[in-house]
Amino acid sequence: MPQSPPAKAPDVMPITTPTRGGEIRLSFGFFYVVLKWGKERRSSERVDQDRKNYPVLTSTHLPVLVGVWTALIVLLYSIVVMSLEALIALVA
Repeated sequence: MPQSPPAKAPDVMPITTPTRGGEIRLSFGFFYVVLKWGKERRSSERVDQDRKNYPVLTSTHLPVLVGVWTALIVLLYSIVVMSLEALIALVA
């Protein structure tokens, strides 16, 4: 009876590889936000078509974008103020 070759283990990409992107899903009750990052693997034609089909600046997206930018600015301002207060306390 011919002997079959041993089964090869599947090629598994390690989690820490730099070519793999990431994704965070945040749920806020009535809505959710998905943050994705990584290298774009789609063709430039497909990216252009998606930008035409799903534009970012629409009346639906604008309040969310304003809210995100406002929260980011307030967060950064708070960090700067706390850092300066800590620096002044160290110097004084």
